[in-house]
Amino acid sequence: MELTNKIINCLPGDKWSSEYSDGGVLHLSCGTPDRLNKKRIEKRLSEAARRAGIEGAVCEIVSGFEDLSAIYARDLYAKGGVTLRVTQGECVDEDEVELEFKVKEIIYDHDLGSDCDDGGAIAVLLNAHREGYCRALAITSCVYNPYASYCVSLMCEYFGVDDIEIGVNTERDHLNDEGWYQCSKAQAEKYYTALARPYPEYESNVPLIRRCLANSRGDVTLITTGALTTLYPLMQSKPDGISPLDGATLFRDKVGHYVCGGGKFPDGTLESNFYVDPEAVDVVINKYLKGYPVTFFGAEVAGGTFSGYVMKQDKYKDYILRDIYEHHRPETCDHNSWDLGTVHYSVFGTSYGFFEERRGYTVEPYGKMGCMRLFNGGVHSYIVRRGPYEMLRDTFNELIVPRETYLAE
Repeated sequence: MELTNKIINCLPGDKWSSEYSDGGVLHLSCGTPDRLNKKRIEKRLSEAARRAGIEGAVCEIVSGFEDLSAIYARDLYAKGGVTLRVTQGECVDEDEVELEFKVKEIIYDHDLGSDCDDGGAIAVLLNAHREGYCRALAITSCVYNPYASYCVSLMCEYFGVDDIEIGVNTERDHLNDEGWYQCSKAQAEKYYTALARPYPEYESNVPLIRRCLANSRGDVTLITTGALTTLYPLMQSKPDGISPLDGATLFRDKVGHYVCGGGKFPDGTLESNFYVDPEAVDVVINKYLKGYPVTFFGAEVAGGTFSGYVMKQDKYKDYILRDIYEHHRPETCDHNSWDLGTVHYSVFGTSYGFFEERRGYTVEPYGKMGCMRLFNGGVHSYIVRRGPYEMLRDTFNELIVPRETYLAE
């Protein structure tokens, strides 16, 4: 029982990690039932054991998996005893542990078009969705044009994903000049012209998000890596046929974890996501979500990490994200990784040891210059980076392309 206890004791207690332990129970987020696979779970447990410091560990579920998976297929949640065998070299440990399968549901709102790292963040999310680390419900755009959403649609096709809903912003026309589609319009036009097919039609952000929240179990992780231009009209939305709750109440009722890619910590100086729509961030954070626990992922955490150059390989020449990145850096095909870091933390929490959460603060955006004040005491938290930028770079390069193509190199 020594190795099993070591896994349980060393895994993080962060409930937002994809694998974590809590009171002796192993918790795994597993996405949809069709993505629940015994070998995949064993592989994830082995990887988690290695991250917990058990080098060379191999985990096998000897019994109990079928009973758990049958429950999970009906309910998206299952908890029960399994016999776990952990092998490290000649040392073998076999014991019954309590294992919980659950779904981590995610809604992601981005601003792809003004820059490209939102596209890299979408790739991270698509890999996690396909491999069962989470269930992405919807991907929406806060920019007031549909080109980013067209690009997202092509990325989903490239990854073989067809069960994520895509939304467009028709509610707030704040981000509407050509700078907001500098790396999405030409790229979308190129691919859809080559495919000789019309652009798809998508639902507007607010009714789409309201429907996803209303139909969820009430523990959704919502991520923003742009201005809060989508959340502003969502908070103002009235009760309707989708839900009897207004937008702010529906958000508080159904969103268990809100990760805001915004701010600079701890100095609070100008930051672009706060700057481009200061009214929205002021109203959303300081009014509608006052007293609500928001996790902030600042620009400084992963902004110094440049990733994406793996897409320069010939096998990715038909990958629209490569075209999007090359708009900014045609020679190197890389960019800062702020948004990739935000999504990685939102999916995996602190389980990889990349990030640490600083809790017990109040973040107060203010003024028209994208600034913020940070006070001790409160329900907000912010993320800090652990370890060198290179550690993040290698992981992001693996996840910015379909993972099986990267591992086949």
